[in-house]
Amino acid sequence: PLNSTAALRAVPSVFTLENGTHIAYLGTDGNLYLIEPGENARDIALSSTGAVRSAAFSPNGNLVAFTIAGRGEQIHVLDVGAESTTSYTVELPNFQQSETSGAAQVRLVDSLSFDYASEKLIFDVLVCTPLPNSPCSNDLNSGYNYWTVGTLDVVNAGKLSFPFPGQSPLVSLGYPRFASNNSFIAVLDVVVFDDTTQTYDAGAYTYNFETQQLNPVAQLRRLNQPFFTIPSFWGNDESVTFLSPDFSQDLVVPAVIAVDADGVGTGTPTTLNPNYTSFPTMHRIGVRTLNRDLEISASALDFGDVTEGESARQTLMLTNRGNSDVEITDIRTSTAFFTHNASNGRLAQGATLEMTVTFTPSSFANYDDQLFINSNGTPSSLSISLSGRNPGGSGQVDETGEESGSSGGGGGSVTMLLALLMLSVFGRRQGRARGSSA
Repeated sequence: PLNSTAALRAVPSVFTLENGTHIAYLGTDGNLYLIEPGENARDIALSSTGAVRSAAFSPNGNLVAFTIAGRGEQIHVLDVGAESTTSYTVELPNFQQSETSGAAQVRLVDSLSFDYASEKLIFDVLVCTPLPNSPCSNDLNSGYNYWTVGTLDVVNAGKLSFPFPGQSPLVSLGYPRFASNNSFIAVLDVVVFDDTTQTYDAGAYTYNFETQQLNPVAQLRRLNQPFFTIPSFWGNDESVTFLSPDFSQDLVVPAVIAVDADGVGTGTPTTLNPNYTSFPTMHRIGVRTLNRDLEISASALDFGDVTEGESARQTLMLTNRGNSDVEITDIRTSTAFFTHNASNGRLAQGATLEMTVTFTPSSFANYDDQLFINSNGTPSSLSISLSGRNPGGSGQVDETGEESGSSGGGGGSVTMLLALLMLSVFGRRQGRARGSSA
């Protein structure tokens, strides 16, 4: 059905559940509305205060992120099932802009969008940097204002991140969206003001949070005014849609362009719709059930006999069999005799982490340990038994790496050895005493 209330010029939120596709939009009255699927669908008002400034639903429909007029520096996240709301204050890192005399400060958060796993938010935020003769105030004309991009990790204590901390105030970033299948690539608008020609270069770009690479998708040169393409990924992240302007006809239409593995636009854009369009968004068709199933190649590693000064190595494989990336947060052993070369980080869908585990014993003993792997995968904690021996003895190693039990080649205790020595000495002394008296 068509919306019952006039929609605000803002990006709508679309998500698909078992009962169909839902569309959430902001009305010009400042309230959030949800269009239900089906023949008898309703257009439901989700708020009545008229104070909602921007909003986004998570792909699983469990979370709603929104901002409120007058408190633009805060992001509120409603957990629909728990009926509870958590508020996060957006604060920039403490850095100085070279073109200004003070640190940047947040004015307001605008466009919001969740990642495919419903765990992270990406947003654009209006920032003010104070000028020597114009400090930032409530007046939006004060200071120097520009847009930048940030992320909010909802499941990680609301951790904030800003990928462009040294951004020039002559550059504005906006309308970011994560890829459809991962949380480390985003597409966004980049608008650059050329102070010499007094013109703007604009376009859609992809950004890789891991490599910190910004790559062009579709570019517009020497514009007389700033233009935002409002891009989003399409299909299996192999294409990007964006708004393409025709200023001669005062027309803006949606277009699509293919992107390569690095997120660079390739080929010629194709128009999707000849009609005037504003604030488009692409969404995934169908219900996606995420899983992060992990598979380990061995539950135990036995390194056999290794002498002191030597090392033995074995390979362990950790594979992500799920359809969602896994964040590995901790890989460790309990003693220094067993080590590994793996690092914490993202394990992509279908990827395998190959690690080498090394056993380096000290003196004669039996050695036992555990390799622990913690993540947000399934299971969240893996434990691999590790064992090895220095064949000269049968002592045990405790969790601090200190040896206990026997430490000699004969296998007897130190106490018994001292007792035998004392007995031998005492016997020789007694023999000499008896002989001298004979």
